[in-house]
Amino acid sequence: MDDTTPTAKPLAGRVRSGVAWNVASVASSHLVWVVRSVIVARLLAPSDFGLFGMAVTVLAALTALTSVGLELSVIVRQFKDDEEMSAHLNTVWTAGLARGVCVTLILLAAAYPASRFYGDPRLFGVLVALSPLPLVQALQNIGLVVLRKRIEFGRVALFEQTHNLVSTAIAVALALLLGDVRAIVLGQLAGAAAGVALSYVFHPYRPRLMFDREAFREAYGFAKYTFVIYLMSYVTTAADNVVVGRLYGAGALGLYILAYTMATLPVAVVGGALGGGTFPAYVEMSAKEPARLEGAFARVFGVASATLVLLAVPLAVAADEIVVLLYGVKWAAAGPVLRVLATVGFLRGMLQVISPLLVSVRGLRPDAFSKTFEAVLFLVLLYPLTARYGLLGAAWAAVVVYVCTIAGRFRMIKLTAPGAFRPCLRSLAASTLAALAGLSVGALALGATSSPPARLFTGGLSAFLTTLAVVLLVTPELRRTLLDNLPRARRR
Repeated sequence: MDDTTPTAKPLAGRVRSGVAWNVASVASSHLVWVVRSVIVARLLAPSDFGLFGMAVTVLAALTALTSVGLELSVIVRQFKDDEEMSAHLNTVWTAGLARGVCVTLILLAAAYPASRFYGDPRLFGVLVALSPLPLVQALQNIGLVVLRKRIEFGRVALFEQTHNLVSTAIAVALALLLGDVRAIVLGQLAGAAAGVALSYVFHPYRPRLMFDREAFREAYGFAKYTFVIYLMSYVTTAADNVVVGRLYGAGALGLYILAYTMATLPVAVVGGALGGGTFPAYVEMSAKEPARLEGAFARVFGVASATLVLLAVPLAVAADEIVVLLYGVKWAAAGPVLRVLATVGFLRGMLQVISPLLVSVRGLRPDAFSKTFEAVLFLVLLYPLTARYGLLGAAWAAVVVYVCTIAGRFRMIKLTAPGAFRPCLRSLAASTLAALAGLSVGALALGATSSPPARLFTGGLSAFLTTLAVVLLVTPELRRTLLDNLPRARRR
């Protein structure tokens, strides 16, 4: 069967398989990331990470200003034959390549003004060295998107894990060899190049330069609101880096970035795995089996909510111990920030689980308006709180914004999938109750010992077990879902 031919496998089987592959891939990717970050962070200084973080804020801004998410149109659109799909794929790939060239050139032009803005002349060299990255990334084989469209994530997962291991080996080797910010920059470039090469090994599709005006028009017609979404997402995920770096310098920014990245690991593991696996399923389900959509989403939301709170609560309870034991005393100031940002990790994960449903049913326009509200609120809160309370002020600004955002998303769930509204609300309430219980018990357990390893073990474990017990106690639907899936797991 050609990769552009729709698969005949049942949707439910593809979704279960796709989500399982996604979970395994994302979880192992971030386990490798933790190992890599621990090694590299112990070899480099917080200011090295902060300097690279400054460069990333500039690159991310240019990426947001030029992104329209044309790849999404491949997943959503139903093609009549392989020839039509190939024209669409080639056009999207060509447009992405042109965008990569433009971003690279603009990044070169922005290097000097950005270094003046942050008041750090070292940033100029970092941005110049990093400038080829968008062009290199644009060369990746777009054929991998077809696998996501068909909810066949086996090869995608294998590609991601191979790429992850190769990139990690490169990053660690460069950190040992160079011992400064050059290791991070060159590691990013070499890792991206390795990803491009591997993408052509793992998928037989060979894109070529082509611009089909009709294919581009259709792709842009679906994805035009992604520009607003990407731009506003940049504001809510990177504006705090800009403000922290501008006010407090590279060292403080390095601490903040480490705390934020650790806090949002649950987002990547749960939100990324379920969001990526369920979006094409919701698209197909809403077109062919709309009656199943609400129940399927409610079940996914319940599992995601429970999993996210199980990850976030121990992270918040033992934040200081986790940072010091993994990264060393020089990173200790990131612990209190991580404790606050753990809430952001939970809430962002919830948003990534909700978004695929809303986009599959209502398109991108409502999501674009919601993102705009989040960005405006964040900008209003961010500077005054950060200027007065430092890194903790930036963290609390993010918490307030995501709490408001979740409230808005639940209103959209009620309008889009009313049958799922009450079950999702019950799941969120159960997770909140479990979090409060886990935080309380974990805090008491921390006080029972003074050794950092013992505090991490007793505090983290007691928080996890308490949270798990409360979640299972108050959500019978989740218990049934777990019991229903245990026989399948044993058969595999």
